[in-house]
Amino acid sequence: KIFTMTKQQKILIIEDNADTVELLTKRFKAEGYSIDTAFDGEQGLQKTAEFDPDLIGLDVMMQKLDGCEVCIRLKEDVRTKSIPITSLTAKSEIPDKIKGLEIGADDYMTKPFNYKELSARIKSLLAKSEDSYRLAEEEKTEALDHIVDEISHEIRNPLVAIGGFARRI
Repeated sequence: KIFTMTKQQKILIIEDNADTVELLTKRFKAEGYSIDTAFDGEQGLQKTAEFDPDLIGLDVMMQKLDGCEVCIRLKEDVRTKSIPITSLTAKSEIPDKIKGLEIGADDYMTKPFNYKELSARIKSLLAKSEDSYRLAEEEKTEALDHIVDEISHEIRNPLVAIGGFARRI
């Protein structure tokens, strides 16, 4: 994904509570994000592939496929493992939080949550994701420059020898 200042960042909300989905959708759209929603884990996995979000807000307790399983599958898939995931759940016990972070969630917020805090955390995760992407792109460019230098060196040496023999002839 290419991040630019003009690109509208995309958030996928995977949540089975319609009221929470409606609230988050309105608030995130007001902040300028593009939003898509899924109401269960299976639909969430499908929407992730279609929508290609920059961040996922993921409820833990859902029907069909719970948020933990969704998170595990997303983090195991090479195409989706770098998407930041914020777990949103009513489970507020420390072991639940630890489990959420251990399976790959990048952040964990308990319901009811303060929207300003959630918004700040999402902005932070998106900024980190963008920084990681830029760093990876810089590393790719440096590696490509190095390869081009090596190839030109490997081509130049035989050409110099051929040129020397051509002058002697």
